[in-house]
Amino acid sequence: MANFNTLIKRKQYLWLGLILVGGAAAVGGGLYLSELNLNSDEEAPAQGEPAPDMTGVVDSSFNSKVEQHATTEMQATAADLNKRFASLQGEVDLLSKARSADQIRIDKLSNENAAMQEQLKALGVRPAVSGGEPAPTPPSPPPGPEGEPQPASYPPQS
Repeated sequence: MANFNTLIKRKQYLWLGLILVGGAAAVGGGLYLSELNLNSDEEAPAQGEPAPDMTGVVDSSFNSKVEQHATTEMQATAADLNKRFASLQGEVDLLSKARSADQIRIDKLSNENAAMQEQLKALGVRPAVSGGEPAPTPPSPPPGPEGEPQPASYPPQS
């Protein structure tokens, strides 16, 4: 019995050969058919009526019609653009009003905040640190021998 790898290799070569022969046959058949259609000397049969005679269709009035159509189209486009611009301008105005109202509100809140900070300073309360966290408090004294906290003034200072 032949080696398993040898059998698989032969089968792969067989498939490769079949694919190459099939591809070559397809390419050859396509070339043959394309040459067959190109070498035919027959004229295409005329169908229906002959092409209309367009002589004299383009004259001076044709140019003025094109100009008139272009002018009409540009006027319609300009009107549409003006309408869009007006709606955008209205939206910008609304946003500007909202922004100014927000700015007034921010200024009012800043003034209230400053007034509250002054009240805290007048009461002697330490303000919060800049991150919004409360100011740290000093640590409590370590517990005494029985586990009870010592008074803040312990040991007595003389």
